[in-house]
Amino acid sequence: MSTFTVTSMTLKQSQRKRRQQRPTNLELARRLDEFERTYNEQLEIVVDAIRQLMKTPVRKRKPIGFRAKLPKK
Repeated sequence: MSTFTVTSMTLKQSQRKRRQQRPTNLELARRLDEFERTYNEQLEIVVDAIRQLMKTPVRKRKPIGFRAKLPKK
């Protein structure tokens, strides 16, 4: 096998391993609920901030195509 193939396979394996180790959003939400019940009043601000960060941001998309700026007559 070429060096490129070995490197590519190694990268894919490491990415797969990281993906498997990363907790899902559902698991994080469950953990936060449990955490919030335990330390409700003390850390309410922190939990709210983490929930805001977990929300998926809505990206404003640019229109497709080219817009020419024509000089005014």
